[in-house]
Amino acid sequence: MPKLLVSAVLGLVLAVMIGLSRDKPGFTTVYVVRHAEAEHAGDDPGLTDVGVARAEALASLLRSADLDAVYSSPTQRTMQTAAPTALVHELDVSPYPPKDAEGLAERIARDHVGQTLLVVGHSNTVPMIVQAFGAGTIDDIAHDEHDNLYVVTIAPNGDVGIQRLRIPRDR
Repeated sequence: MPKLLVSAVLGLVLAVMIGLSRDKPGFTTVYVVRHAEAEHAGDDPGLTDVGVARAEALASLLRSADLDAVYSSPTQRTMQTAAPTALVHELDVSPYPPKDAEGLAERIARDHVGQTLLVVGHSNTVPMIVQAFGAGTIDDIAHDEHDNLYVVTIAPNGDVGIQRLRIPRDR
């Protein structure tokens, strides 16, 4: 399937999901992603050119999401993944302790009821974050896997739903 068609279909699916969450007052929507492709050298590597393209694609996908907040672990690769989306929405990126998924979920549940957020983490923390919201377990994320976009929806009654989409590199 041509990349343009795949991007169009993903955009349509995301637009429908965004529209559905807007029509449900009190629902909290959290987009959870792993950082985009990063360099392999150093203690705190930045994104590769491919990673920068994926971060831009994420910003493009979430352009119409009316985000209220963006959270990222404090590493360079996660902050660089979050930055384009935060810029589009004129938001700051709020750091969180990467291994405190429960604390992050509690903070979001307390401070962001009925809002829409982006959370950027790591291959070993994204599954913990999704689970901390009560969305169940997800498959482990492979070292070379950077295209998952988990959409966690929390209803006012506490019911939680999850949808997995893919972030293309080229939009």
